[in-house]
Amino acid sequence: MVAVSVDGNRKLYRFQKTNQSEEPGFFDRVFLAQDSEVSTFVEDVRGAVKSTAGKAMCGESHWTAARETSQRANKLDEEGVEIAVCRHGFIFKEFQSASLLAMDVTCQYVPYLDKVSEALPHLQPLKEMRHCLSVMHAKAHNTKCEIIWNARNQQGAGTTLGEEVDQVNSFLSRCGLTTKYMAKSGL
Repeated sequence: MVAVSVDGNRKLYRFQKTNQSEEPGFFDRVFLAQDSEVSTFVEDVRGAVKSTAGKAMCGESHWTAARETSQRANKLDEEGVEIAVCRHGFIFKEFQSASLLAMDVTCQYVPYLDKVSEALPHLQPLKEMRHCLSVMHAKAHNTKCEIIWNARNQQGAGTTLGEEVDQVNSFLSRCGLTTKYMAKSGL
């Protein structure tokens, strides 16, 4: 696999106190990891590396995507999903390696990955991948960051945009709305 794009969709919410059925979610176990697996992983990382609260910045830009928590999330039982896709839009539940990993906040992620993989050696393979900024988001970073991390400047990246997850999120949002309204109408 050459390139994987990773991005989050924080607008996917789940509330415990709703009148939803007990049926499993449409995408459970298809490409969504179990809640217990995610919780265990997050606890391991937070136990190994001190959280860096505050504003994530690149030059003069403030990145809400790079923040570990948000005040809005405190009102929700669960919020968001992180998705990894190949450049063809296929979703991965897990991926072992890729030549290139594209994301919107690479300049914040790589130093964090260095700290985490030092504390948790089983995550070292993540450092073997080359990392880059998605093409569109690179324009919003400071000039030095754009030059260093832009996918267009990475040898072997070809025409990888790093925005493939946005297309998948758009599809998932349409599926979610369709499923929601179909369930309400009794279809």
